[in-house]
Amino acid sequence: MKISKKNILMSAFVLAVTMFSVMAMYGEKVVSDAKIFWVSHTEYWANEEGQTIVRLQDFKGNPITANWCNVTIYYPDKTAFVTNQAMSPNSIAGNYYYNFTTPNTMGIYEEFVNCSYGSPNEKFISTSESFHMNPALNMTWFLNQTLYDMNATFNQTLGDVVVNVTAIRNDTMWLVDNVVNGTAFDDWKDNATNQINEVKTNVTLAINNLCTYPESNASDLCQTLWNIYAFQQAQNITFTNYFENITETTTNLWNFTTGTLFTKLNDTYNLVFDINATVGRIEENVSAIRQDQVDEVYINIIS
Repeated sequence: MKISKKNILMSAFVLAVTMFSVMAMYGEKVVSDAKIFWVSHTEYWANEEGQTIVRLQDFKGNPITANWCNVTIYYPDKTAFVTNQAMSPNSIAGNYYYNFTTPNTMGIYEEFVNCSYGSPNEKFISTSESFHMNPALNMTWFLNQTLYDMNATFNQTLGDVVVNVTAIRNDTMWLVDNVVNGTAFDDWKDNATNQINEVKTNVTLAINNLCTYPESNASDLCQTLWNIYAFQQAQNITFTNYFENITETTTNLWNFTTGTLFTKLNDTYNLVFDINATVGRIEENVSAIRQDQVDEVYINIIS
């Protein structure tokens, strides 16, 4: 059977039209349908800021604006942690996110995101992903936070030690300057001694003038003067001992404060300082270990 050129051309035309229609139909579907991708990473430790991030785009990578996107997150035991919460559009067109604080329960969490797009013909697209609450990351985070708190406490303790040692030294120095070696104390002591001696001189003069004869010495006045003289002598001894005790006590306090006490406080300060330095080095090492773990997680995610 001989086929004419006209029939061949007609068949080729029909085939071309058919192929074009199929390509147009499926091409339009490829262009118009959305694809959804996960942007957020999948490893966390407890009590940090987590994010669920997805991206809507067409087959060329052009962003698609969603009518809305909601997220649901399940604990490892599949009970709800977040239920159908609205996601927010990012500054990057086509990206949608939801912020949450990671819980303390370790394990694998399941995320489900459902998005609506298109108008007036609304379409839906959904996707699932998981993230991991990593016990190793959580342990290093906890250790790092504990060491950070210890370091802050030691720094505060060091500050208190320095303040207290300085205050004790200053107070004791004031006592030494104003009591042991100070002119104010000497002036007060000399003034009190002069007054006591003046009383003694006046009483002695009165006794010598009035009470040198047996007749007058037996009088009530002379007996009173003799009593005053005896009292003055006793007080003189008391005040002399009092002055000596003040000087000795203050000197001993100064020697103790600047010697034994200061040495012990200084030793304590140095000990706390050394412990603080050790904790600081441990904190740096733990931070480095933690960062290595985080970097390794990110590398695995990218890979």
